Amino acid sequence: RKAYNAQQMGASAVIIYNTLESRYKFNATTETVIYPTNKLDYECNNGESNITDLLLDPPAYNGTYHDAFLSFDSNENECIVQNPALCESRRCLVTGPADNTTGVLKACCAWDISLSMDADADFAKEVDIVAVFIT
Repeated sequence: RKAYNAQQMGASAVIIYNTLESRYKFNATTETVIYPTNKLDYECNNGESNITDLLLDPPAYNGTYHDAFLSFDSNENECIVQNPALCESRRCLVTGPADNTTGVLKACCAWDISLSMDADADFAKEVDIVAVFIT
């Protein structure tokens, strides 16, 4: 769909970059975050952490604010995993809403793997531009 929309706006090519922010969605009707998917977006066996002071759900995920808390290379990093070498992406994703009792958020290692960019059957025949997906 992204390639189709880019083509409709006159683009001759499109580069799609997978960011931490792109893994979250926000339901404006219910004002809740739709979290990343286990095993598809993150792997807790590669590292997990408990985060106590991150405001999320609401508000929606905001990469400008939240990325610093979930990236190993940031001074604000809250995602301290037991064995950082297992988490090749050096980034974490919050896996769900905060625990009602403790307020703790669970975060796990974000996948840093190659993904195929499967065509959307509704748009595949209509897209004639080059599309590249970077993970």
